[in-house]
Amino acid sequence: MSIHHIAGNRRILTTPNGVKFVLGDKIGEGSFGIVFSAHNKEGAVALKMTTSNVPRDFRSNESKMSAGIKSQYVAGAIESFACQTDGGYKGVDLLPLYQMDLFDYVMAHGRLEGEQALAFVKMLLEALDAVHKAEITHYDLKADNILVNIDGQGRITNVAIADFGLASQAPPECANCKFGCCENPSCPGIAFPGSLQYIAPELLDRDVSCMQDDLCNPHPIEKLQKPDLYSMGVVLYVALCREFPFPEGASKFSVDYGLYINSLKTPNDLKGIGKQPKNLLERYVWTLMHHVPEERPLPGELLKEFERLGPEKLLEAFTSTQLTVA
Repeated sequence: MSIHHIAGNRRILTTPNGVKFVLGDKIGEGSFGIVFSAHNKEGAVALKMTTSNVPRDFRSNESKMSAGIKSQYVAGAIESFACQTDGGYKGVDLLPLYQMDLFDYVMAHGRLEGEQALAFVKMLLEALDAVHKAEITHYDLKADNILVNIDGQGRITNVAIADFGLASQAPPECANCKFGCCENPSCPGIAFPGSLQYIAPELLDRDVSCMQDDLCNPHPIEKLQKPDLYSMGVVLYVALCREFPFPEGASKFSVDYGLYINSLKTPNDLKGIGKQPKNLLERYVWTLMHHVPEERPLPGELLKEFERLGPEKLLEAFTSTQLTVA
């Protein structure tokens, strides 16, 4: 469980089982850690290392949360452990390696359309459905945390939800933890979960929400997962429009932004979608980003609509300029 340097300035990481990986280039960096590529004779992985020191018996929240999710569209931790470095013990997660994240893909290849958009949405819905069936709320869904592989023509071949660092499988008595009013010392809750451009209005409005009498009572898991649905709507918007749904600069943490997002009565105010959705994709965004959590459809409900329509009618509904899915 260590990293050491060998000839040529290469770094070798040894896992608790004695498996060795050669560390490659840095491929990402977040608030809590740095991600490197790594490889050995068995293949390549992504290696996420914490920037802060951890106990020797470290096991990441990422590993705990993703362990019980069974889906090919979820990039869960392969292994999690503490690794000795010159600066102390750092937490390490070994993860599947993908070519890029959705945000970088859309910026490089353009927005998703037609059959590719249809396939992408279906894979993403299946991924979130699997996460929620495991009674887990991700709390940090964003284009940067949707990983993709592409073929030689630049078309997406696989999708995976990644980064379960903020995810929670809170017990019923801690169901209010994400709103900051839980007093249980063992509660895994955090005060302000997620990335601002993707956060559901009810999480931004914590001070008001925490004054509601029913908020500090146990909630059904479906209610806790509603913020993920809003974030999914923003992810779809970014994928389909190649821009964020809110004005430039609105991602700054400010009271003004909280007031702005909570003023949206429906996504009709979004700059990329008109008063009425013109096709099935727009309707999905429209409903998933509804300011009333109860109005957001569950992933399983949308997947049933996929099955009901069938491939030909579904593609027509996704690409038509008139919404006709009855």
